[in-house]
Amino acid sequence: MTVFDRFDPFERRITEAIDEIAATRPPAYLNDILRQTARVSQRPGWTFPERWLPVDTTLSRPGFARPFPVRQLLILALVGLLAVAAAAYIAGASRRDPAFGPAGNGLLAYTSANDLYVADQRGAPRLLAAGVGFGPQWSRDGSQIATVRPILIRNHQIGELTNGPNYCSLAPTCVDEIVITDLQGKSVVAATLAHESWVIDWSADGRQMLVEDLDRTVARTNLVLVSVDGTPPVTIGSMLGGFNARFTSSPSAPILYLAVDGAGEVVLSSTDRNGFALKQLATAPFPREGTSVAFDINPDGSEIALLTDTTLAFLRPDGEQVRVLPVPGSTWIRYSSDGKWLLLGGSSLLRASGSTLEAVATDRELSGCEWAPDAKLVVCQDATTGVWLVDLATRTSTPTTLSAAGWQWAPGVSWQRVPGR
Repeated sequence: MTVFDRFDPFERRITEAIDEIAATRPPAYLNDILRQTARVSQRPGWTFPERWLPVDTTLSRPGFARPFPVRQLLILALVGLLAVAAAAYIAGASRRDPAFGPAGNGLLAYTSANDLYVADQRGAPRLLAAGVGFGPQWSRDGSQIATVRPILIRNHQIGELTNGPNYCSLAPTCVDEIVITDLQGKSVVAATLAHESWVIDWSADGRQMLVEDLDRTVARTNLVLVSVDGTPPVTIGSMLGGFNARFTSSPSAPILYLAVDGAGEVVLSSTDRNGFALKQLATAPFPREGTSVAFDINPDGSEIALLTDTTLAFLRPDGEQVRVLPVPGSTWIRYSSDGKWLLLGGSSLLRASGSTLEAVATDRELSGCEWAPDAKLVVCQDATTGVWLVDLATRTSTPTTLSAAGWQWAPGVSWQRVPGR
């Protein structure tokens, strides 16, 4: 071959043409592949999505393949979040717990000439409901006030507690209506009982009350469970003498009460809401004239303070006595809302962990005192008709614009936090 052969590609073109027209030969390894795949079954048709769903590449792209509307969705999400935040704020504002201090002490309730008044501790009173009776008692949530309205049987008029044309003496000339008044001044009668009655305590859920009902026609006192919804009242105890009772936080023993047994002793017992006696916790001698046997339960439920005419005993919920203090005779006892103080007879104070009685105020003599809901103030009345606020930290008193001249209860006021205040 010479150097000019490169200018004659004929031989190369002939070779390429023969390769193009020759029959295609299978690869040498084809038989090996067929032998290996012969043992594997064909893939079932149902496993192919195209067999179940219509698939056509000639169709136009569906709408969801369009550009994603990010901006519109962000605006919609922002509007939704604002709506949720507004609803949460409104709901929280309507249910928030009142703050401590003057703004959170709610309202004082008292009655005068059978009319019910409420007042801020610093403001003028306003008439809430007329002709509802006396002895106001706030429910624990501050949404309702219970009063006792004496009704003359002969003419169905409201009876008077003092001598007058409608003087309501003892049963059977009168009956007592247990009246419930809400914060808008709407009143309903929950029950009608024999005269003389008064509300002792409210249940925590505000659905029931413990009422002492003195029926002089049979010379007995009944402890009655009254429901707000108008369910017929249930008598859960009856005795000669008076009752002192409290709702507890225990589901197994929801009520504690004091009663005089057949031997003349005062017995502290627990009972259920049907009047079934559960357990006797303590006994005390019958009180001397001018004194009383009374008790109260620490708000946290850990302790019971039992007051007799000579001692103050502290008990555990099961009745076990923890300690005893000598005290002068008194008529009632009340824990502060924080459980740190005890108010005895409306005129003396005792630290729950202490042993020395102290005067409520150091600058004047006061009585008929009642705790403020924040446990920092005490409202009292003086020897005339003045109403005073006592700062527990300084024991000094400040006059109020209220007057106790027409108060029909001792203590003449019930003080409770109310929703929204």
